[in-house]
Amino acid sequence: MTDFALADLQGRTVHLSDYRGKTVLINSWATWCPPCRDEMPLLVDYYNRTRPNGIVVLGINAGETGAEASAFAQEYGMKFPILLDNNSDFLDSILIDSLPTTILVGPDGTVRALHVGSMTAEIFNYEILAKIN
Repeated sequence: MTDFALADLQGRTVHLSDYRGKTVLINSWATWCPPCRDEMPLLVDYYNRTRPNGIVVLGINAGETGAEASAFAQEYGMKFPILLDNNSDFLDSILIDSLPTTILVGPDGTVRALHVGSMTAEIFNYEILAKIN
């Protein structure tokens, strides 16, 4: 996957390449998106259960302000890094135009899985988690 640089909620620049050698789960979402709201508890639970295992979870907010993204992150208990794509320029550049979209990037930087739309636990296990190793 192409490298990117996006600011997090604290204004720090985060690059995908910062996580080279690790498996990275990227989820793009927006506060106004009902399917994003539906699946977020699944991702938060996954992150909370697996954080010690070294899998990185990055949330990319599509087209909203830091305040909007921060309020959503607090509402859902999102402890993983939240990155801001204020004008959706990055997501547009990789042809992501549906929310939510989840991308699993392997330690070598290749995309191992891509899911467009809200995920149930079964879909998450079959389409994403099964491709981690």
